[in-house]
Amino acid sequence: MGRWHKCDLTGGVSLWESDDPAAMYAFALSWGETLEMSTHPVVEDAEAGAALAAQYGS
Repeated sequence: MGRWHKCDLTGGVSLWESDDPAAMYAFALSWGETLEMSTHPVVEDAEAGAALAAQYGS
């Protein structure tokens, strides 16, 4: 979906969307000896809101 780089060249962010976590794992693995990566699953506001309402009430 997009890539952003820190202005001081110390890192960046890559945003991906996928229904196949294994494919994302394989991609990260292919760069494993070159880059340090971390993966953080996220949800959109509406999905987060519904989960929070179910847990804590609205």
